[in-house]
Amino acid sequence: MCGSVCHPPPPRPLSDCVCAASCFVACLCSLLPPELHSTQYPSKETTQWHSDGSVGSSLAPARHCNARSQLDSKPRPLVRNHPPPKPEHVCSRFASICDLQEKFRPAIHEFPRVIATTQKMLKASQILNIPVFATTQNKARLGETCPELGLDVPGGVQTVVHADKTLFSMLTPEVRQGIARLNSQLSCVIVGIESHICVTQTALDLLHDGHKVYILADGVSSCNKEEIPIALERLRQEGAVVTTSESWMYECVGDAGINEFRQIIGVVKESHQSTKEVLQTLCKI
Repeated sequence: MCGSVCHPPPPRPLSDCVCAASCFVACLCSLLPPELHSTQYPSKETTQWHSDGSVGSSLAPARHCNARSQLDSKPRPLVRNHPPPKPEHVCSRFASICDLQEKFRPAIHEFPRVIATTQKMLKASQILNIPVFATTQNKARLGETCPELGLDVPGGVQTVVHADKTLFSMLTPEVRQGIARLNSQLSCVIVGIESHICVTQTALDLLHDGHKVYILADGVSSCNKEEIPIALERLRQEGAVVTTSESWMYECVGDAGINEFRQIIGVVKESHQSTKEVLQTLCKI
């Protein structure tokens, strides 16, 4: 008996395996009839995306398949033709003033602050050409829109719709028709009262219709101040953007290089003191 330890033979190099496989395929090909050595696949229609965004089709050239050439060829990276990216949709904007009426003046928490923010928002809307919608709630009993807002008076802000309603939501049939004339996808900013009733139901209806909704925290209120933060938190969860009037104005401008920026800066400076007072009352953390 041999006392030496038997070692397994060393593994063959990978190149030898590839060479053996190549020889094996070549032998198989030699057994095939000559007409099958090279197989031609039919032309294939492919989809192409052109630089202008249009879609076209073309016939890819016929390919020849040879067993040996396929084995020796190097793998190529997979390239997929993707459509060109779509440009970002730019939303049109409109402003909604909800039920700021005379009879509510003594009942609503910090009503003069809401009026001050609304006046600032209206000045910005005039500079930026943002359409304005307004409503009253049963004005026969609760009065007209507060006159200091200057809605639909000579030299004042002309609204698209200024409607009376019994609905809690602002989206009466008349308001819906006015919105439909503007665009299919809109960005709406809301100020007014009451935050937990008419403002909330207006925002929910607009969100349901697919619009983007901004609620100005310094421009909404209720009779009971404790209702305000609860309503704003609910609207955040529903998908509305709760922000301040100044933040909203700068977002609308977007670029300090446009002509309107200087005018907006003028509104910001003019309302600096009142903005500070409003934030300390309606937006106090």
